[in-house]
Amino acid sequence: ATFNTSLVSSGCHKFTATYTGDTFYVAVTSTVLVQVVDTTTLTVTADDKSTTYGDSNVVFTYTFSGFVNGQTLATSDVTGTADCATTATNTSPVGPYPITCTIGSLTSNNYTFTFVDGTLTVTPKTLIITADNQGKTYGFTLTFLGTEFTSVGLINADTITTVTLTSAGAAAGAPNG
Repeated sequence: ATFNTSLVSSGCHKFTATYTGDTFYVAVTSTVLVQVVDTTTLTVTADDKSTTYGDSNVVFTYTFSGFVNGQTLATSDVTGTADCATTATNTSPVGPYPITCTIGSLTSNNYTFTFVDGTLTVTPKTLIITADNQGKTYGFTLTFLGTEFTSVGLINADTITTVTLTSAGAAAGAPNG
């Protein structure tokens, strides 16, 4: 006799085989067979995300891989959610930061969980620097101090102390205009 099934959850299961008998053989029931079904590992991978310097972090998401027997998240016994976080804040410099996920409230009788980090990429914020209008007298050189500008877009108490300013009209021999 052969018995195959993929509908058994993880854990310890007891099986017996029963033959009801016929004209030639008597009915019989086998001894109990104990079958241990191990859990399968699901991989929880944090999805890569990006945010602009100064913006609040985005909502972190993740994906599962490793379901067996044609299962999906919707058809498995997996419940709950993973907790995902990063060390980056809205004041973190431009660059990559790991997104890590932990078990959170994830549970399952048939699956255990392993976690793979994602990456949060903090991208530069647009900063507009506008040189101030200046004037000079013909024959004299205009010397810039580096403070003749305005800016729009600074955040988080960031400051600009100086910029390099140049102009073809700054030279002593620059024509009127």
